Amino acid sequence: MIRDIRSPIFLLGVERSGTNLLRVILDNNSNIYAPSPLHFLSRFYDSEIFYGSLLYDKNFKKLVTDALELVYQNLGTWSGFNIKIEDVLNDISAENRSLMTVFKYIYDVQTRNAGKRRWFCKDRELYNYVYDLKNLFPDCRFIHLVRDPRDTCLSFMLRQKPKSIYSASIKYLGEQEKCIQLYTQPCIKDLILTVKYENLLEDSYNEVKRICDFINEPFEDKMLNFFNNPRTKNISKKSQVWQNLSKPIMTKNYNKYKTQLTTKQIKLIESMNHRIMRYFGYELEYPNQNLRFEGLFFYSYKFTNEFVANFKSQVNRYNYEERTKRKKMQNVIKKIRNRHYLDDNKEDKY
Repeated sequence: MIRDIRSPIFLLGVERSGTNLLRVILDNNSNIYAPSPLHFLSRFYDSEIFYGSLLYDKNFKKLVTDALELVYQNLGTWSGFNIKIEDVLNDISAENRSLMTVFKYIYDVQTRNAGKRRWFCKDRELYNYVYDLKNLFPDCRFIHLVRDPRDTCLSFMLRQKPKSIYSASIKYLGEQEKCIQLYTQPCIKDLILTVKYENLLEDSYNEVKRICDFINEPFEDKMLNFFNNPRTKNISKKSQVWQNLSKPIMTKNYNKYKTQLTTKQIKLIESMNHRIMRYFGYELEYPNQNLRFEGLFFYSYKFTNEFVANFKSQVNRYNYEERTKRKKMQNVIKKIRNRHYLDDNKEDKY
């Protein structure tokens, strides 16, 4: 196993909150390897049991094969990735075989190959695995990146996933509640740094320096010049949702909801997320409003909102290259999630 890699940094929060911006900023630190996300745990965690006992080479090899294929088919290519199945089988002892050790091994090896000593992971839904991560990496750190829910929901809607303001608002509420609950846990709360997206834009230097102080890494000026890095330019071409990574920080890229959302949409988001907004210090547009959509009116609005959004989502958003890559990636994910159906030979599963 790799032993010269420091404890990693994990990102908590909701997608469309500037998570990739923070990732490329940290990736430009000389010590930090911050690759495009694999969403490794959210795709593997519940399926690990279906590989059977990993003490058996056959079962462990299947898990490793799927894990490496996920990296190779990932939308954001990992430059120079060349881990072989035999490497993992030889380097992870039988008593240490698990999904989490494979996860650690892949990131550790790639970090060392990149000439760095620490890695950053921004996979989605990491709040669900905080205790597992803390157990495996006792000295790890978490950054909770927060964005105004009105702008976050607008960004989701423009991306068309979730397809509507209602769906996006539900997603934001549920995920932020899970993150906030971690602040109440004595063994976790001191390991979390809260960063507001708006502060990261408006006061980039001080916010990034604050992050570096928290994770005990030196601040480097080149972190704010991430857009000049060839690796960043390359990843910005992989997906439409990453295009802005090739540009300098857009200091005024917030409060877009004020001109792009309707009054009714803003009220809906605030009615569902007003407690979260107050917790993080976001000012309500309609503080004196009855912050509830009740009865038939609420469900009527929800149905209409979802129906229209589903109709609009039929328009293809991706170019051919991105669509092809996403399809290959989805095929790998389906195989992982359906492992218990795919295995015909069951005698050495357990």
